[in-house]
Amino acid sequence: MHEDEQVSTYARFMHTMQYYAEHGEGDRCESMNGLEHGIFEFKAGRARLAFYDTPGDGSHTPKWKIRDRASSPYPDSATWFIPDLDPQLRLCNGWPKKGQLANPCDIGFARKVRMEDLGHDRK
Repeated sequence: MHEDEQVSTYARFMHTMQYYAEHGEGDRCESMNGLEHGIFEFKAGRARLAFYDTPGDGSHTPKWKIRDRASSPYPDSATWFIPDLDPQLRLCNGWPKKGQLANPCDIGFARKVRMEDLGHDRK
C-alpha cells in the first residue's frame, strides 16, 4: 500500500467509525459488512478492520448479518444488514482484501482476539 493510499484509508476508516458512533449505522453500504461468528468488518478500499460488539462486561452474544431487508429493523439505512449491536465495538485485527471473501484465517484470528479480550474483561 502506498503512503497516499494509507493516509486515505486511515481517513476513511476514521470517518466511518465516527459516523457509526454518532448515528448507529454506517455511512455507506460499502463501509461495513457482517462476516461470521459475530465478527463484522469496517471496509475502506482494499483494507479491512474486524470488530465485534460487547456490553463491556466480558460477555458476548454473537449477532448475524441480516440477509433480508424486509426483516431489518432499519430497512431504509445504508447498512440495513447490520443488526443492533451492543454499545461497545472492539477492533480485532486488520488485513488487505485479496479475494472475494475474507480469508478464514483472518476471521479465526479475530475470534481469537475476541476470546482473549473478553477474558480480560471478566478478570
